[in-house]
Amino acid sequence: AAARVYCGKLMLDQGVLAAKKLKELGEDHYDANFFKGKIASSKFYIMNVVPEVFGFESAMKVADTSAIDIAEDCLL
Repeated sequence: AAARVYCGKLMLDQGVLAAKKLKELGEDHYDANFFKGKIASSKFYIMNVVPEVFGFESAMKVADTSAIDIAEDCLL
């Protein structure tokens, strides 16, 4: 979960920088589409991947031990 949050921070940094560069260089610059793609991919990751950590948190709070409670004979 921590890796997803950290990657989200990195993606946010990249998206902010891309937005700044796009504003600075303008829509007609040859790299404008690259910056737009960077902004869009950053937004997607932050809006769709990072929130998955809340599901991980919920699963950990349940503290399900069924995988380790099974008798060893059941695995043979």
